[in-house]
Amino acid sequence: MHFRIYESKFFSIPIFFVLLPVFFVLHGYSENLLLINFNDMLLLMLFYIALEACLFLVYLRIYKNSFKSALAVFLSFSIYFFFGAFHDLVKSFVNNFLSSYTFLLILPTLSFLFSLIYLKQRGFSKKLAVYLNFLFIFLIFTDIGIIIFKVINYDDKEFSISTSSTNKKPNIYLIVVDEYAGEDQLKSTFHCENHLFFNALSALNFSVIKYSKSNYSSTPFSIASLMSMSFHNELSNFEYTDENLKYCFTKISKSNVVSGLKSAGYQFFNYSIFDIEGENSLINKTFLKSGTQLITSQTLWNRVKRDLYENFVFRYMRNTSLYKHLIMKDYYNNELLYDRTAQAIKHSGNPKFVYTHLLMPHFPYYFNPDGKLNSIEKLGPENLKNKSLYLGYLQYANKKILDLLNKLISEDKNAIVVLLSDHGYRYANDGNMIYSNLLAIYDMQHYISDIESLHSNVNVFRLLFNSLFKTNLKLLPDKNFK
Repeated sequence: MHFRIYESKFFSIPIFFVLLPVFFVLHGYSENLLLINFNDMLLLMLFYIALEACLFLVYLRIYKNSFKSALAVFLSFSIYFFFGAFHDLVKSFVNNFLSSYTFLLILPTLSFLFSLIYLKQRGFSKKLAVYLNFLFIFLIFTDIGIIIFKVINYDDKEFSISTSSTNKKPNIYLIVVDEYAGEDQLKSTFHCENHLFFNALSALNFSVIKYSKSNYSSTPFSIASLMSMSFHNELSNFEYTDENLKYCFTKISKSNVVSGLKSAGYQFFNYSIFDIEGENSLINKTFLKSGTQLITSQTLWNRVKRDLYENFVFRYMRNTSLYKHLIMKDYYNNELLYDRTAQAIKHSGNPKFVYTHLLMPHFPYYFNPDGKLNSIEKLGPENLKNKSLYLGYLQYANKKILDLLNKLISEDKNAIVVLLSDHGYRYANDGNMIYSNLLAIYDMQHYISDIESLHSNVNVFRLLFNSLFKTNLKLLPDKNFK
């Protein structure tokens, strides 16, 4: 007598609907292995399994059949999980009505409803349950194998610094002001000297680097270069693709700067917009994906929220609290990070490295030069290229920055403070001026030698480490990448 698997009650138990979220989450984890906390991944997996269990009970009341109920749950969550991937696939072939949300939301909805009716009317062979069970078991073990392979072959050698008792270990503050235009761009594009701000920095004993440049023209690439002290030679372009962003977030997360300073005995305070070295960002992120968002961003809800919900609110609900909540996110984030930085100044103990990243004068342009909040109408996306509003917010940012620097220096005179922007203003169509950035360093104790050799962000920590810890890192060419 031949044993047939599909006739076995054990193998035909419909567990495939439970295996689906296990595969979905595990596959996302394998693709973003260094960027997602293992415990967070498990919690997400359990959350989806719990949701499926609840939906299974609902369908069981409808179909009175466990297999049909399992299949209905499987169809429901397949559409939910893989909508983003399917949408991207369609867009890669056609860019018309067939790839629009109008079509792609109607099609799966009708197909889903038809499938539910079809399930109600007919039975199914146990072979289907066996096939789906084995398919997802195979896929899950394949992903587990990929994860094990990546872990075994991962080069976990971190950048480290050898120190001695003679090394000075001043507190180090990195303050990034996002999209702050440099002196030459302000002069040529905005016809603004900004001399009051630069004079104030000089009065605080900052060395303001004349005509400094960022190496990249967008935040992820620029910060990844700064925090890794390297260029992105592995990339063929610097577009906002998923692969490129994953590359940048990995370099930031495994920052050479942070790992080096930790090895030298520094305590790290992450008040940035990125997750770094196991320290998650404090903020409600507005345009960056991190952690389990790298998995959930592909789901139906998150795609609709990103592409339809927020656009709908911005276009048709300007006078609602929903709109105000969305448009004011960066303001609340800035306030949180600013306040935490001020508190960190008082923290005693090990030498500390504080990385603060403020989205100012980045759009939305919240304040005018007098510190008055701009009207909600002026914060809308149609004002993204409004140079007057940008300049007003920059002047407001000057005051906030100087207040923070005054507090910092008055309480920590021996610190090193690096104030820089990741790139210049990006909406003026003024060519290479997009790389014009702010770069100023406070070093009252003259720890840093040869500061006049510094011209771009990539060399900031190379120069600093050479001066403090005798690392002998070669300064890289001051290049701009398009």
